[in-house]
Amino acid sequence: MVDSARFTRKMRAMETEVHDKLTKAIERWADRVVAEMRAMLALSYPAVAAKVDIAWTWGNAPAGSITVGKVGRNEFDQMVVTVYAKAKSGSGISAAWFEFGTAPRVQKKTGRPTGRISGTSFFFGTYRSNRRRILSGLRSTLRRAVRNINAR
Repeated sequence: MVDSARFTRKMRAMETEVHDKLTKAIERWADRVVAEMRAMLALSYPAVAAKVDIAWTWGNAPAGSITVGKVGRNEFDQMVVTVYAKAKSGSGISAAWFEFGTAPRVQKKTGRPTGRISGTSFFFGTYRSNRRRILSGLRSTLRRAVRNINAR
């Protein structure tokens, strides 16, 4: 027979402890992905790296930014992390230009080509390459937290 008081106590402890450990793990992984994205941008476009803000936030990304990836669900608990890239105000650039590229531009009077930014998928590519590692790390954090509670 199951001791209901002990079971209730474990379930209450599980709710807070699992939430705390998952929050810390999500923040740690988000910091790692953002640092890797910043490094990729600095390698590809060193002059632009200071003008683009790459960060993460809980919930939705700020207006004017491109969302690189989301981990989590919005159904019950707000455990959603959004990694985003946004050009700093007044920089005159868009972070989407460097992720997706631009069409060839020409001067109207002379018809001479003035350049094109080729798309380099360093934002989404970095997220995609780390996605499985992040999710497996979060699963192992969850399992470890539940095992610690059950061992008590």
